[in-house]
Amino acid sequence: MLAYADLTGGSKTLAGYEGIFCGLSACYAAIAQVLNEIYGRAVLPL
Repeated sequence: MLAYADLTGGSKTLAGYEGIFCGLSACYAAIAQVLNEIYGRAVLPL
């Protein structure tokens, strides 16, 4: 999305929000995998 915004001269705000969302969802997935492995059950769903 950042490359598209650069090519078209558009706003990069939406791309920033997408980056924040992707980063937070990756952190959640990592924490869920670690906790589920430690406790041997589905503590956080994936």
